[in-house]
Parts: sequence; structure tokens; C-alpha cells
Amino acid sequence: MKHESVAEHTNFQMLKELSPYVKFVHFTANQVILEATQGDHEVHSFIFDIMEGVQWPPLMAEVAMGKSTFLEITAIIVD
Repeated sequence: MKHESVAEHTNFQMLKELSPYVKFVHFTANQVILEATQGDHEVHSFIFDIMEGVQWPPLMAEVAMGKSTFLEITAIIVD
């Protein structure tokens, strides 16, 4: 399993905080997922290289507001 270094983690965190693009991409991707699965009771997302996983908590919160939607996230990591 590939582990990122502390420097890589710190660099990503800095980029995320300084650049609106990362947040915009995450917001847009989550919005597309929500729109594409509107009315579905089960959503299963496969993620390649989940990295920090910062995109998923806002999506989980939105799905949790739905009445009976089940969300499953499977991370696929390739060394």
C-alpha cells in the first residue's frame, strides 16, 4: 500500500486551502452525483485513489438529509 509522505499531505492541504479550484471541483462532482442519483434509495460510488477523502463528508451530509438513501463508498487503491 502506498503511503503519502507528510510533505505530500501538507502540499495538498495548502493547495486545497489556497486554491478555489479544488473546492469547486469537489462541489461540482458532489452535485453531479446528487443530481444523477436523485430519487434512488441506494447509491454506491467507486473511487479510484481516494487521497484525503475530503470530498466525501459534504456528500454524506447531503445524502443523510434524504429520508431513506443508503450510501456506500468503495475506495480502490492501486500501488
